[in-house]
Amino acid sequence: MTQRDDMSAQEAAPQSGGSQHFRIPFPEKEVSGKLLFEGQPLNGDRMLEHFDPEFVAAYKAFVIGFFNATSLDPVIRELAIIRIGHLSACPYEVHHHVSFARNLGVPETKISSMAEPAPENLTASESAAIRFVDELVRSARPSDAALQEVRSQFSDQEVLELVMVVGNWMMGARFIETVGLPVDDFAIKGR
Repeated sequence: MTQRDDMSAQEAAPQSGGSQHFRIPFPEKEVSGKLLFEGQPLNGDRMLEHFDPEFVAAYKAFVIGFFNATSLDPVIRELAIIRIGHLSACPYEVHHHVSFARNLGVPETKISSMAEPAPENLTASESAAIRFVDELVRSARPSDAALQEVRSQFSDQEVLELVMVVGNWMMGARFIETVGLPVDDFAIKGR
């Protein structure tokens, strides 16, 4: 398949993000190595093939660590990622992490509130985490009040893991939106 043929196929891909379109095409090679999540390759897996395989393996191991090697409550992680996706105008991120949140049993009211300017129906710890996320997305240094509030709800380890979640998924959203990655036409089942 030529790059032009590949671009035509990409342009026909489902795009629930509305204005999303490829700005940088998929590379002309198949996905190699371990998939980020079980099942079929994500569009994100395909786009990562632009990088050296050693880098891709290290990056995927880093991301998988958020799911397997952290103490942060997975519900807090997923609400934070959905919030980051909304604040970053990244429908791809929202799509997959809404699926994760649903699989964790997060109520639809909480999931949908992540798109609101001031999310409601959250527990005290969820509210503290989301206010902290909001500040981190807007500034590299959160206010003392936001830090104090989130530290009153979480251990220092969990707070620092939340900072890493924000940084990683902000980077992901910027990568996704820079390349114009279309939303996959399926949802990840979970990790």
